[in-house]
Amino acid sequence: MSVLDSVSENLKEFDKVLDENQKYGTRDSEVLYLKRSILRKALALKQVNLPKSARDWEIYSDMAGSDVVAEKLHIAMSRVLESIDALTIKDMRSPNYKLLLGRYLEA
Repeated sequence: MSVLDSVSENLKEFDKVLDENQKYGTRDSEVLYLKRSILRKALALKQVNLPKSARDWEIYSDMAGSDVVAEKLHIAMSRVLESIDALTIKDMRSPNYKLLLGRYLEA
């Protein structure tokens, strides 16, 4: 599996966590903004402060189980960031890089 394939699979897994936990507000604009912001910073080689708690992820922290969901989000995004960190210059020059991550490269 290529590194770009790994990034793609990890993004799919993160989105799966979002889909499976919608009742906690994981598909609300705040969480989606956080996702975009995290990815943009990572791709710009900036420091990323990865949310850990339900409050940090801006999901419904007053709901039972929200801490578990926050941990799942944290783990899934950690995997995305690890795969992004493994990208090479060759990967970044690939047309597939723009296809996969182009929307996160825009300002």
